[in-house]
Amino acid sequence: MWLVGALDSLGPDAIRTVLALHETVVSGAADGYARMARKPACTLLHLGPGLANALANLHNARRANSPVLNVVGDQSTWHHGADSLLETDIESLASTVSSWVRTSDIPGAIRADAIDALKATRRRESNAPATSKGRVATLVVPHDRGWEKPDGPDGDFVALSELLTVEEAVKGGDPKPMDANKVRGFLAQCAAAVVACSPGKCAFYAAGDATLAD
Repeated sequence: MWLVGALDSLGPDAIRTVLALHETVVSGAADGYARMARKPACTLLHLGPGLANALANLHNARRANSPVLNVVGDQSTWHHGADSLLETDIESLASTVSSWVRTSDIPGAIRADAIDALKATRRRESNAPATSKGRVATLVVPHDRGWEKPDGPDGDFVALSELLTVEEAVKGGDPKPMDANKVRGFLAQCAAAVVACSPGKCAFYAAGDATLAD
């Protein structure tokens, strides 16, 4: 609940939190929002089993190149290896659908890790296997890292909420509309090629950044 409180403290103008009753709904909604709004959506998932429930929709998000940031909770760092009921190899699960995966297990690093995760949704770089390209980033946050106090003078816990004030992370890499004439010319060439090799009727499908043109 510490992260939910941090996000709510930002107010509705900064980020809107939506409660969903299952991870399949959360991940599907995040993918859909990212596709329509053309900006990153964030999921908050309950440990490894919660991430596992979301994998099908996150696979679709990866294929669609949707910018999605997953924040996945985990056991406290000192509890790893005790084989607790919900302990899971979260990084291995996440790497099947994520282009960027990191566990924030270094004290005081959660803010920098969160910024890196958000940046990863803006570019096509990967520290995951070659089969997992895309713009889905997954940040694993152990429970004890979430209770750390910041270095600020007031000592209030802000954690991940600080990343939303970092201009370079939020504004970098926003998609821009393509030149309409270039898009029309490209589509005309593609359509001509399809018609030339097909004796009957054919349908041409355009999606992605091409649909941003006027």
